[in-house]
Amino acid sequence: MTQCANPDCENEVLSTRTNALWCGRRCGTRVRNLRYQAKKYGIRGPKTRAALAVPPPEFSPPPPIEDKTLDFEERLDRVFSRLTVLPRPDPLCMVPPPLPEEDLGFGPQHQVALFSDLHRGLIVDSQETGGLGGYNLDICRDRLAKWRDKVPRFRQTYRFEVTKLWLLDLGDDFAGHGKMYPAQAYFLQEHLTEQVVGFVVDMEDVLRCFAAAYQRVHVVKVKGNHGRTGDKRGDRPERDNVETLAWRWIADRVRDLDNVTIEIAEGFFALVDILDHVFYLTHGEDILPASPYAQRGGLNTKLRMNSVLGRVINYLCLAHHHYKMTIEREIGGKLIVNGCFPGPDLLSVKTYHEANLPSQKVFAVHPKWGITHETEIYLASPEEVRQVPVYGGTP
Repeated sequence: MTQCANPDCENEVLSTRTNALWCGRRCGTRVRNLRYQAKKYGIRGPKTRAALAVPPPEFSPPPPIEDKTLDFEERLDRVFSRLTVLPRPDPLCMVPPPLPEEDLGFGPQHQVALFSDLHRGLIVDSQETGGLGGYNLDICRDRLAKWRDKVPRFRQTYRFEVTKLWLLDLGDDFAGHGKMYPAQAYFLQEHLTEQVVGFVVDMEDVLRCFAAAYQRVHVVKVKGNHGRTGDKRGDRPERDNVETLAWRWIADRVRDLDNVTIEIAEGFFALVDILDHVFYLTHGEDILPASPYAQRGGLNTKLRMNSVLGRVINYLCLAHHHYKMTIEREIGGKLIVNGCFPGPDLLSVKTYHEANLPSQKVFAVHPKWGITHETEIYLASPEEVRQVPVYGGTP
């Protein structure tokens, strides 16, 4: 007779259990579980109960990012003192468009610029993503300035008259308050107050640039999920969203511009009529755009909302998912997913194993043909978002 192989057991293996290591099934299960737990926690050596009692490593809490002794007015003064203006617009974006060629028969059209997922205040550390991406406040504002300049510049490629610019903001202008997910506070460069104040000042500059380049500018705003005030989805009413507050502030600051109109949707979506074509705008956290047939699938959502609203939606525009996509499986309509400003991040690269260049969609709308001249405004090159180190190699 031999002793049981379980180090916590002092029984002997019965001679009737030929080639057995354990005195019974319970000891065998116990040892296998201990080995699995030891492997899970990275413990080497004897797989005993004592070995598994090694305490896990301790993580120090994140450093505080706010001096809570300051009152609100002092914090606001500190935020304003740190503001800087965006770089001046590229002169090329202010060049008048080419004269329309009457014999082409295009007729006047409207230009539409989708805007979403700026995530001001977000930090994407390329060291965590393996050299992919990279985002901070300076990059955010640089890409915002590029987008501001490129929207009017695309107008130079149109051989027809553009009478109006539609700016459709689909949400997530801010990174949020730091509790959208457990570790979010580690990836914030600004407090929510700083995010809001900085965005308002920068967006006023953008709108004044557009007002100088277009006869009319019409903004329609739907809120995203990162502007909510609750810690988790459903904690607070949908209308408790700082993006609504920010855009009301922007509307007040540009009230002297007679050719700029700003409309803010109170609900989670907005219906917009552009030259008799119906656009359904929503942030899109409740939609699975890549799946046409799931209950929350993109095209399924579009068809369901046709019935709910009693209107035929030509174009469903959404954001949130940080990748661009277009699905067109019907006559006179399509689903459009807008890109984002940050580009690759830890979620897209590690969880979904996919990434796009940071981009925003721009197109024209014809009264008969609907969307025309659809294109992307790319805000970074592949070399800027892909700096992957390679270890080893030939010495």
